[in-house]
Amino acid sequence: MKHKEVILILVIIIIVTIGLCYEISQPWVGLFDFNGTVYSRFAKNFLTFGFLKTKMSPTWDMGSVAPQNFDYYLHHPPMVAYFVAISFKLFGIHEWSARIVPIIFSVLALILFYLIVRSYKDKIIALLSLVFLGFTPMFIYYGRMANHEPVFLFLYFLIMLLYLKYLDKRKILYLVGIIASFILAYLTAWATFYFSILLLIHYLIFGYKNIKDKRPIVMFSLLPAIFALIYIFWIYSIKGSLSDNINSIISRFGPNKIHQFTWTEFLLLESNRIKFLFTPVISFLALWGIIFFCCKKKFKSILGKKFDHYFSQFAFSKCFFVSRGSLGA
Repeated sequence: MKHKEVILILVIIIIVTIGLCYEISQPWVGLFDFNGTVYSRFAKNFLTFGFLKTKMSPTWDMGSVAPQNFDYYLHHPPMVAYFVAISFKLFGIHEWSARIVPIIFSVLALILFYLIVRSYKDKIIALLSLVFLGFTPMFIYYGRMANHEPVFLFLYFLIMLLYLKYLDKRKILYLVGIIASFILAYLTAWATFYFSILLLIHYLIFGYKNIKDKRPIVMFSLLPAIFALIYIFWIYSIKGSLSDNINSIISRFGPNKIHQFTWTEFLLLESNRIKFLFTPVISFLALWGIIFFCCKKKFKSILGKKFDHYFSQFAFSKCFFVSRGSLGA
């Protein structure tokens, strides 16, 4: 990278970071700030009771509670609570020390996103993509939220960058990095399970046909199976039942019981979630990114190279961001 390019990146990152840190110490208020109270409580309990007594699992409890009476929360992986607990240990228990965790990961995710786009496009397109993603109001809003999405976004981009590097170089070091990043991602968000399946499909279609390298196939196939078994054991050993988690999964698809599921109800539920979580502009650009990816050659011949490159990268950055929000929803 040239000196001017690095300076521009730093200026963009600093401005976005200032936006992310706006009123960083304010009390937990607003539509989604309840996540901050939730993970702060989990983190505080880790420091109060200890990681061993809580069995490395988040608990709802406050005050003096015997370990056998802990009320565990197992609907999400525990990594975010670990990070907030570390922050509380280092900086004390404050709203800002909880928010600093997602802010750090959001800033790092921006850098990774730039590196991904830069590896395939020129400097101007990479910088524009960085601006479009970083200055999106939703990025500023959700990027400081103490929840799993900002952490997963960082790991998502890290895995993508290492995966693209591996496809290019085929070095074992990149594969080790992918595995380590996936382990952290599985401990952070359920979305990792179908992300690994999507990467497996991508590799079978685009990465395996020329070089018959089976290592990624084994990795993308085994990791979700291994972590599914780990989580089943973890939940069952603590709660003695999987029913609560199964009901939670079913509720994400709309019905209260699995036999009540219909595609109409599910698609209606998802459309309402999109309207609720995303602005029309971002939803349109995400849709444009998907359409462009599927009809790339036709758009190139109709729109011309310049418009095609710049607008598609704009849409591509928004598609990444919408995927971040919807995966964690």
